[in-house]
Amino acid sequence: PHPQAAAAAAAAAQAQRPAPTAAAAPAQPPPQQQQQQQREQQEQRDMEDFEQQLEDEAAAIEAEAAQAAAGAAARRAAEAEEARLRMRAWTAHKSGDGQVYYHNTMTGESSWEKPEGFAGEAPDPGEGLPVPVAQANVTGTEWYEVKCQDGRRYYFNHGTQETAWSMPSEVAAVKKRQAEEAAAAAERARQQAADQRAKA
Repeated sequence: PHPQAAAAAAAAAQAQRPAPTAAAAPAQPPPQQQQQQQREQQEQRDMEDFEQQLEDEAAAIEAEAAQAAAGAAARRAAEAEEARLRMRAWTAHKSGDGQVYYHNTMTGESSWEKPEGFAGEAPDPGEGLPVPVAQANVTGTEWYEVKCQDGRRYYFNHGTQETAWSMPSEVAAVKKRQAEEAAAAAERARQQAADQRAKA
């Protein structure tokens, strides 16, 4: 065949082939359906937010209840400890006419009746125990200096419930320091007075 005729036949065959079609775009949902989906998604988010809020409120209520319970337990423990200390502070004594009475070195209360729960020992009827009339805490210690009706003094430790007629070393150290401080203050006052006289 002639080359020109062959080329023309090939061109004609190519022209007869159908042109390729473009890929079809995905179908879009109608506007009403899109709005419905958006509403459903928003409702889902609102529900999740509401559930989270409920969980947060429940956790806050639970934490508040636990804190209140802890506070109540602490108050009960403090009250029990105070009652225990008050009970331990009771001591037994004998009056001048030989009757036994009880004195609380913590509250200063005295009673002829034996306090409920008193674990100490009542004085022997033959003992002439002194009658306490005043007491004062020794600064910085648990010791109390108790003055008796007959003028004598003894020392009582609230923490250990110990009683001593001789001055405990801890009390002696405090009194020595107080005496030194008083002497130093007196010396300063004397020096100031002397300086004032010298200036005059």
